[in-house]
Amino acid sequence: MIRNYAFEIVFVFGGFIIFSNHLFEKMQSLNSTPNYFLGAPNHHINSKRDFSVGKISKHSESNKKSDVLVINIYVNKDDFFGFENGIYTLGENWHNNQPKVNTAWWKQNANYKQKGSKWEKKCQVDFDGKIIDSKIKINGNNTRAYPQKSLRFKIDVATQREFWGEETSKWLILRNSGNDWDKTLFADVFMSKAISNLNVYSPKSRLVNAFINDYSWGFYNARERMDEDFFAAKHDVRTKDIFMVENNGSIENGGKEAKQDFEKLKNAINKKDLEKLKEQIDEDNFIDYIIIETFFNNIDWPSNNVLLFKINDNKSKWQFVPKDLDFGLAYSSEIAFKNNMFQVLENKNTWLSQLFSCLMKDENFSTKFKQRVEFLLENDLSSHQLMLLFTHFEKQYSKIMPQQIQRWRYPRTIDKWKSNVNANKKFISKRGEFYKKHVNQL
Repeated sequence: MIRNYAFEIVFVFGGFIIFSNHLFEKMQSLNSTPNYFLGAPNHHINSKRDFSVGKISKHSESNKKSDVLVINIYVNKDDFFGFENGIYTLGENWHNNQPKVNTAWWKQNANYKQKGSKWEKKCQVDFDGKIIDSKIKINGNNTRAYPQKSLRFKIDVATQREFWGEETSKWLILRNSGNDWDKTLFADVFMSKAISNLNVYSPKSRLVNAFINDYSWGFYNARERMDEDFFAAKHDVRTKDIFMVENNGSIENGGKEAKQDFEKLKNAINKKDLEKLKEQIDEDNFIDYIIIETFFNNIDWPSNNVLLFKINDNKSKWQFVPKDLDFGLAYSSEIAFKNNMFQVLENKNTWLSQLFSCLMKDENFSTKFKQRVEFLLENDLSSHQLMLLFTHFEKQYSKIMPQQIQRWRYPRTIDKWKSNVNANKKFISKRGEFYKKHVNQL
């Protein structure tokens, strides 16, 4: 009897393997396969579906009543959904690279993961009646794998001034809220707004209702892109005079001169030369920057999302810029408010960790840092102040989430969205208490 059962088990298991292999080979053979990777949001737009997937017309009654800015992007269908060069699809890049089952869905190669001028497409953008010629591309890194992708398109100086009230970056980002896309849709923009009065740069934002060729593409946070053009405009200098560095020393602007200047900073860190360090960094900016990243529990930092810049002259200092806070608040867990980010910073042991550690050994800097924490926890980062701002965004987004869920089906339900919102509220109400303890341990 045991032998008979064993035979049946082997037979069923073998059949499952054969079927699985057949299914995977079948998926690979299709030119326009949906994003059916393990754990992935599997309602991905593929290359053979038309713009009619947008079931909510620009001209529907719900949109006529909305006070949210409407942006309509007109683009050639093949440039968006074409198998070979469509920027929005899995396409040829996914099909030809034979993705492995054990590769995370957000890391799979695809058309939408490609970068460079080839993957910028001509388009026209209608800003609620004003139409401009432009170029569009997919924005972001791993979040490109989400069905509703962040988009980036060019705008001229006149449009920059009209849209933002000042000259800024030539790229306007329609941000899908990054990794918060399927949670609240506004956590990232909330944190950016919360820090807007601190000694750091934070991008302006506007809630927009986006359409592509008159079909609904959901709601986005329109954002300034904090790039060399952005900082050049802020300081009224030429773009080439901006040094910009990311992460572990990737030179984003400024070439060899920027690299040499950044190496001076790293050398001072290695030598623990406090005097040289204070000559090279904006101390008030750095203090606020560290507080922001650690207070909001940005767990995708400091290994990633580090950005700093300076002007190429003899008096400017390096300034640090909070970038992509979408892993913050309660993103990692419902008890994220307990997380000690100073321990994380120390354990990562990056050049940024070493810089903070070195400066905190200076009594004047340490005192100044702790006094600034105390001030901010009673003002801009107080639970009362943050909750007022968070509630403002919650009310604004509660009006548009039914339509967003109807379009993209993420979050799954309004109740799920409310649950995610409440988790962030809990973080806001409890974070200050634990953060004080973490700072006192430094």
